[in-house]
Amino acid sequence: MSNANSSSYGATLVLPLPVMKIRFYSLFLCLASLAFAQAPHPTVLTTKYKDQMLPVIKVLGTDPVVLVEGTEKRIRIEPTYMLERAPGYSRISADVLGQTMSTRETRMVDTESAAAAASDAAQSMGGRFGISHFDLSVRAHEAVRGGFVVAVVYSEAAMAEGGRFTAPEIVVHDLPDLPAGQSTVVKFSSAIPDGADKLRFFVQLFDADGREMMTDKSPDSWKFYAYMERMRLRDALPHYVAKFAGADHAAAPIIMPRPIMSPGWELPGEPVEALLTISAEGVVTDLRLSRVPDDNLRRALTESLQGWLFFPKLRAGTPVESKVQVPIKF
Repeated sequence: MSNANSSSYGATLVLPLPVMKIRFYSLFLCLASLAFAQAPHPTVLTTKYKDQMLPVIKVLGTDPVVLVEGTEKRIRIEPTYMLERAPGYSRISADVLGQTMSTRETRMVDTESAAAAASDAAQSMGGRFGISHFDLSVRAHEAVRGGFVVAVVYSEAAMAEGGRFTAPEIVVHDLPDLPAGQSTVVKFSSAIPDGADKLRFFVQLFDADGREMMTDKSPDSWKFYAYMERMRLRDALPHYVAKFAGADHAAAPIIMPRPIMSPGWELPGEPVEALLTISAEGVVTDLRLSRVPDDNLRRALTESLQGWLFFPKLRAGTPVESKVQVPIKF
């Protein structure tokens, strides 16, 4: 299990799907991403091995396994985890029928201060430790063997508007075999994050190849990542403005989430034109699509484009709203 200071969420620039090509006008500058998503947001779990972050292909107990030059390497020391953006979901999906987290906690108390002040603040002084227990009921739509579960635990204060985002605690454990269509109870535990109050959590399930399975609880993670990524963009904007102080600069996409598509959808023969309105904060506030014959495809395109994140247009060094037209070729 990683600690709250070392665990974080990372992302890399998402390239277009193999079945589609997105052509950008020359005003676009493709940068390393901070990532933002408000819609389907598949991830891959990575962990640090020596000086690089490698995808976790399976978990043995609580130990992640990665591939190093084609050979499986089990990491037994306390891992540092990141959840990075992935191209898509596993073909296997599941339902999380129930999920709870209970915490048994012990606080270290400064007895002299507590006796003198006899207040809640004094009683909560000092370090804290304890155990968090996770109980899930999972029903996979296809049999899963060798999968693992990730619980992302964060403080309620981390999601407060105007606050500063703090990294979550990432708890990883292997899954028991999940028979197709049957409810399976999953139990695991971990140390609680130190210094965190009003904890919240969500879970993500991964198959035996390390691909995230979409569940009915997946939207819980999308909301969390969306907020986290907006906070990171907010923190990065002053550096962007300082770099181009007093200058004009076109809006620059930081991340371009690909649409989550399914076989059998009717793809248009002509490019789809997307007109995006980009706010001074760098998020998509409005979008217009040309005709898309398949309603599912229209929804997928809308969701992915709403998740695009930009460094905003600068006029004389000041961020301003702008419009960007993007032709999407299939």
